[in-house]
Amino acid sequence: LQPLGFSIPVKPVRGQIVQLQLPAQPFRCVIELGRRYVVPRRDGLILIGSTEEDAGFAKHTTTEGVAGLLDFAKSLVPSLAHAEVVHTWAGLRPGSPDELPLLGPVPGFSNVFVGAGHFRSGLQMSPATGTILADLMLGETPAISLDGLHADRFASQSALPLESN
Repeated sequence: LQPLGFSIPVKPVRGQIVQLQLPAQPFRCVIELGRRYVVPRRDGLILIGSTEEDAGFAKHTTTEGVAGLLDFAKSLVPSLAHAEVVHTWAGLRPGSPDELPLLGPVPGFSNVFVGAGHFRSGLQMSPATGTILADLMLGETPAISLDGLHADRFASQSALPLESN
């Protein structure tokens, strides 16, 4: 959007995840506490997530991040202390300053729309985001209010738009 003279403060937020394996599954329900979770999968593996780190575009795991996740999981399910760490990885989430998505048209353009900054909920919110953006592109009113989600709420316009409505 910057070539159009429009910028939004979406930044990467690193999230680390640990995958464990035990000979027998100690539980079958998802445990969620605050912003962390322990998920037993049908294949017998257990996912522990996730960290939230301002680490730029670094997508590697850290000793501290993995240890923190393991400590969290073991405090909830002590038998996980005997689990084998199968895999660790990290990914990036696009975050906005208020952790809410930016949705809607770019001011000054009739054909440029933003759907970004969903942070931890991007996968879950993608169907709704697609529907909202499709409604806007077709000139229809979305089913939900976009108050507080407008794409320009943090934006700075560094140049005049190339096109006007």
